[in-house]
Amino acid sequence: MTLLALFEDSKRLYSSRESLFIDRQAHNLDRPEYQEQLRRANYATFFASIFSTQQDLFQLHDHFLDVFAPMGHWLLSWHADLFLQLKVQAYVAAMVNGTVNSMEAIHDLFPIDLEQQLLARHPPESPQLAPSEQDFVNRSMGYRQSLMSEPETPDAIAALPEKYSWTNFLHEAAVAVNRLAAELDLAVCFHFPL
Repeated sequence: MTLLALFEDSKRLYSSRESLFIDRQAHNLDRPEYQEQLRRANYATFFASIFSTQQDLFQLHDHFLDVFAPMGHWLLSWHADLFLQLKVQAYVAAMVNGTVNSMEAIHDLFPIDLEQQLLARHPPESPQLAPSEQDFVNRSMGYRQSLMSEPETPDAIAALPEKYSWTNFLHEAAVAVNRLAAELDLAVCFHFPL
């Protein structure tokens, strides 16, 4: 906990009160030599938030692409798996907590223009989705249809956390931490007991 508190104190110098993440443009940190450290700090923020007791899943959702697939990058398959699970968990939380109605949550989390949103992040010489991105769009639209057909009765809403398990999402996040650590060549191994 002390290490996390130190990280949070340091990060506050570069992030606003409204956002969990460091905004490189707001703090003139756009220079290439800062990019890797910023990405690592935002990765750490993302995963620390997931494994904490106070996550704002919609804020994590809204910043996911900026953290994992910034402008000029593609959404990799392991990013897509994690992002899709995050979308589902944000929907479940919104329904259980009654923060938004189901159609509003579906439109925010599973937008019809998802393909265009991903393409807008690509470099100009890459006008098509990568196979991992196309698969992600297809699966997202499948979840969209499935969630739209869910009844909005109290019993059906109460059953959502069991149907779409938080534990499965945490397992996916643990897999992502290990994958990211391997990509960054960090000596980290995170096991999530099922």
